[in-house]
Amino acid sequence: MRQNGLTLIELVVVIAIIGILAVVAGFEFTGWMARYRVESQIKEMYADLMSERVRAMQRNIQYVAEMANNQYVICEDTNGNNICDNPAETANSSISQALSKFNLRYQLNWGFSGGASRIVMDRRGIAAQNGSIWLVQPDGTIWGPADVDYDCIVISNTRINLGKYDGANCQAK
Repeated sequence: MRQNGLTLIELVVVIAIIGILAVVAGFEFTGWMARYRVESQIKEMYADLMSERVRAMQRNIQYVAEMANNQYVICEDTNGNNICDNPAETANSSISQALSKFNLRYQLNWGFSGGASRIVMDRRGIAAQNGSIWLVQPDGTIWGPADVDYDCIVISNTRINLGKYDGANCQAK
C-alpha cells in the first residue's frame, strides 16, 4: 500500500539543510556588503579627485583636496597658496559641497611626498604631490588581498589610478 506525504524525519532534514544554507548565505552577504562599501567609498573618492582635476583645467583655477582621518574637502585656491580659500566661503560653495565628503565609513590614510595632507591640482590639472590614499578597516588593519579589488588611489603628477594596497605601497591596477 502506498502512502502519499512526508515523514517527520524527511521534513526535519529538509528544514535543517535550508537553515544551513541560509546561515552560509547570510555570512557571504555580510562579507560581500563590506567589500562593496570599501570599493564604493574609494571609487567615489576617485571620481571626486578626477572632477577636481577637470574643474581645475576648465575654470583655470588651482584646486586643493585636504585629507583628514574620515573626511576630505575639495575647494578652490584662487590665490595659489596651496591652501583652501576662506573656509567659510569654499565649504558652502556648490563645488565644495558636491566634491567633499564627511564622516566616511572607513578611515583614510595617505602618503604624499613631503608628508603633505593635501593634493594640489594646478590650472593644467597636474598634481603637485605624488603619493597614495588607502582605506583601513575600523580596527585599523588593512584589507587583505582577497577582501577587495580596489582599496587605494595612486596619485602621480599626471595620473590618478585605482589600486590595491599591499601593506607598504598602493599598486595601481
